[in-house]
Amino acid sequence: MRKRSVLWLSLVLPLFFTVLTVGVDAQPTEVSVEPSSVTVPPPGIGLNFTVKVWVNNVMDLVGWELVVFWNNTLLNCTGAVDTPPAVWGDDYFTAGLGINQTYNATHGMYWKGVFALGSAPSFNGSVSILTLNFTAMAIGGSSPIRLDVRDFDPTYPYPVKLVYYNMSRIPCTAVDGTVTVVPEFPVSLIMPLFMVVTMVVVILGKAFWLRKRRSF
Repeated sequence: MRKRSVLWLSLVLPLFFTVLTVGVDAQPTEVSVEPSSVTVPPPGIGLNFTVKVWVNNVMDLVGWELVVFWNNTLLNCTGAVDTPPAVWGDDYFTAGLGINQTYNATHGMYWKGVFALGSAPSFNGSVSILTLNFTAMAIGGSSPIRLDVRDFDPTYPYPVKLVYYNMSRIPCTAVDGTVTVVPEFPVSLIMPLFMVVTMVVVILGKAFWLRKRRSF
């Protein structure tokens, strides 16, 4: 009986671990802007906020090349901080232009590559790789925070270049963010609204006093 149990386990356990491994490997790697949606309240202009770029569910990561775009008539990028995985320590290097607020007439851009040096271990898991600081420049509009390296390399199959320990590509998808700068309540609408409210109050007041007189 014991021999049968051992034989059964020797057949089932490898199958179990094979299924488990496939389940883990099947998790897609995703690069996302967090928070995915930012609302800048009135007065809007001059207000500051921060977004982060995360790499989620990655295996054996040793580097990346990242390009981020935004509407430069609505947002001004005032700072960027690369945040490589802590396990790399100081064993990494960066290359690229960084922030270019006037990439073209309508868009600003951040472009940077970060790569582990030979002594650094590859990274597994999820990690925030970039923090961007913005200031609202205008009101009443929305701007995507778009991740796409293919604007510079149209033949590349993925929106972000992630690299395995053996320097091969890591397949990934990207989730962009959106920033909305809410306009102030228009002054042209405040006065008519105030007049309507005043008239309603006056009418209700008169109706109240008429009822009160009749009750006497």
